Amino acid sequence: CLLSGQRFHVPAPPIEPVSTVGAGDNFNAGLAHGLALLGSACGDRACWNNIIETALTFSRDVCLSLDNSISSELAASLHRPSA
Repeated sequence: CLLSGQRFHVPAPPIEPVSTVGAGDNFNAGLAHGLALLGSACGDRACWNNIIETALTFSRDVCLSLDNSISSELAASLHRPSA
């Protein structure tokens, strides 16, 4: 269940980006991944913080390389939803 009408802020740790190409797309991919894992059971602020942290992790990973997608190391560390 979504937090209807609520807003909150999750600070992004400062980084020294190598490139920002793909950062927004990968933030959205991280958001989608977090929602796929937690969305149906997510009803509190802590859960939404985890979803946003996942999105930030995807975006940060892309900004720290010249690639436009997350690293194979990050991809290998992800928890995947069961089919």
